[in-house]
Amino acid sequence: MDANQSDEQKPTREYSRQRRISLKKSDLELGLAAELLLFLQNITSDGRISEAEAHDLRVWLRNPGLPKLPGLVCLNEIIEHVLADGCVSDEEQETLYRTIEKVLPPEDRRMAREHRKAASEIDKLKVRTAKEEQKKLKLLNKPILEYDIMVAGARHGNRQTNIFAYAKRNAKLVLEREPDNPNDPNAIRVVYPPDHLFGYVPMEYTEMLAQRLDAGMQTKAWVKKVIEGPSHDIPVVIIEVYDKESTAPGIARANRRAFTPDAVKKSAGCCLGILIIAFTIIASGLLLLLPL
Repeated sequence: MDANQSDEQKPTREYSRQRRISLKKSDLELGLAAELLLFLQNITSDGRISEAEAHDLRVWLRNPGLPKLPGLVCLNEIIEHVLADGCVSDEEQETLYRTIEKVLPPEDRRMAREHRKAASEIDKLKVRTAKEEQKKLKLLNKPILEYDIMVAGARHGNRQTNIFAYAKRNAKLVLEREPDNPNDPNAIRVVYPPDHLFGYVPMEYTEMLAQRLDAGMQTKAWVKKVIEGPSHDIPVVIIEVYDKESTAPGIARANRRAFTPDAVKKSAGCCLGILIIAFTIIASGLLLLLPL
């Protein structure tokens, strides 16, 4: 095979690339070519080529009335290659767009290039913004503070019953503010939901923690372990504090609860019982007084 024959057998795409493929002013005098130019100007106006636009361009280039200009032949080869698998990847989109730039006349080429660069900057900005938002969200969803505490007051009232029944390792707990507690206005209850009181956050932690809870910060709490003692058991609890804008799973804002001491509850229960007994006795006496 001689050199001339080898050159003749080179693929059309390689041959097209060796020639000037941009449209000339004289090319625009042809009706369909002028319409195609308007179409190319339109699809490059946003600096991108969608898959639908690529398919529309293929239909245009298959028009039998379109002149066999080098630029259009080259563009047709590229579009057929790009759509061979029926879709347009980001890399193929850029290849197609840059080919269109080469086909366009100089002034339109400059505009198409500027649109592409502007679209590229917008895409980069979107990526940076998304990364920044993801980083911000990651920071928001990390705990600001962490407390490792032994629950105070665990031996009072029926708290030991609650602890025995519900204080299991990793059991989820809730915190409740008790601002009218006479012993500590920063009091924070440690509760197994819905209403099983284990005790309180120790006073040495409550001032700073209460300020954060009252400011709307969120918490997550759970049982780390239970220390078993000769007279009573004490839960050890982990408390994590999160930003009020956090969306971390399992977090919640502390409810506010009116102070009701166990002694008052017990006294109220006893009084109610006494009243019921007294009412029963009085009712029985009245029945005896009634005539038969």
